[in-house]
Amino acid sequence: MMQSDEALFHTLYTDPETMRFVGAPWTPAEAVERFRATLCRRGKTVVTDRFFVIEEKSSREAMGICGSSHYDRANMRVEVGVMLLPLGRRAGVGRGALMALVDHLFEEQLLVEVYARIVAGHSAAENLVKRASFLLDMVVRGGERDVGERQWSVHRSTWRASQRPAAEVIDVQRDRFS
Repeated sequence: MMQSDEALFHTLYTDPETMRFVGAPWTPAEAVERFRATLCRRGKTVVTDRFFVIEEKSSREAMGICGSSHYDRANMRVEVGVMLLPLGRRAGVGRGALMALVDHLFEEQLLVEVYARIVAGHSAAENLVKRASFLLDMVVRGGERDVGERQWSVHRSTWRASQRPAAEVIDVQRDRFS
């Protein structure tokens, strides 16, 4: 992500529909502050805080963002996420972007697992990670199964680049997936 992507960032994080399964939408002031913080952290750690703009391949129109956060050094794993504008939803764009992101992250030797946390009931996100070969993990908090959140993951040993979609989002160029 670059400075020129600030409007896209704001649109995604301040939209109640986009944020309904993520958390409360941010105010415009919060979006400005968090965008600046995101750009400052970019690339400072090995596999976290990497954010990419997802573009439609032929028109180069921005359709969303994807990225990594919450690196767990002890377990060599990182969390990933995808946020799409309405025009990118249900178009196969999310799967291609997620798979390209996982391919990119698994180039790092310090990483053996990629995971996504999804609010129970967010069927679109669950379908996305299933189609990208993630498997459901049991999330346990305080000794009890957490029914409000599901965690899906994929391990380097089971990741197959041959599953990469041919006609979807596959090119990684200049901090963008297109």
